[in-house]
Amino acid sequence: MRGGKREGAGRPAGTTGPYKADELKKDGRIVIACTRSEMEQIKELAKQAGKNTSRFIVDTILKK
Repeated sequence: MRGGKREGAGRPAGTTGPYKADELKKDGRIVIACTRSEMEQIKELAKQAGKNTSRFIVDTILKK
């Protein structure tokens, strides 16, 4: 049994760990510098969009 008591609970097999598909692996890193105020604004916009900060930034830049 994986991930809990309920049938189908937990993450699907093959989406994490060493067996994760190559196209799902996020191995790139970009570091940006911004003011604390800008950071808080970005975090708030991401929250409003229902995304984490990284996904929000990538989607915004790539216009997804």
